[in-house]
Amino acid sequence: PVEVKAESTKLQTVLLIKKAVTKGERVLDSDLEESKLALTNYRGPDISKMQGLPLMAAKDLAKGQPVALGDILAGRKVVVAKTTIPAGSGLSESLVMTEFRFEDVPSDAIDNETSWSFMETNRRIAEGDILRERHLIKAKLVRRTDPVTLIHRSPALQIITTGVALQDGYFGQSVKVLNT
Repeated sequence: PVEVKAESTKLQTVLLIKKAVTKGERVLDSDLEESKLALTNYRGPDISKMQGLPLMAAKDLAKGQPVALGDILAGRKVVVAKTTIPAGSGLSESLVMTEFRFEDVPSDAIDNETSWSFMETNRRIAEGDILRERHLIKAKLVRRTDPVTLIHRSPALQIITTGVALQDGYFGQSVKVLNT
């Protein structure tokens, strides 16, 4: 007698693609459906991390195929240069924009517009390049010998006068000033 031990197949929740998709084509949430299949060694994408993000096919996918971990790429929001930005330039909304990128997004990519306020570039940034944390340095907001306005406020009195900065200053930093 021959004994056959059948492996118990466990049903797994998988994502199936509803239509054929070619590599690089956008995949909508409506193109995916959950199903239960008996598969071994299946690792699907974490759909909870992908919700609300644009999706793109990393390779050609056939209709009804279970979507594996590397089959779909989720877009990541990044800040990109609209035009070439010279080294030492301050950043403004006229120079940068946000967009979604699917591949080759560096780990130190800037992904929101508030993290680059009061910063300037330390190297030339080409049009279409992703801004990275290592491309930015704190911008000098006050330079030595710049005219400044001195304001002293108290509950009963306010004094406003002019002065000259005696040192360079960055955002949030106190600097020495000569009252003129």
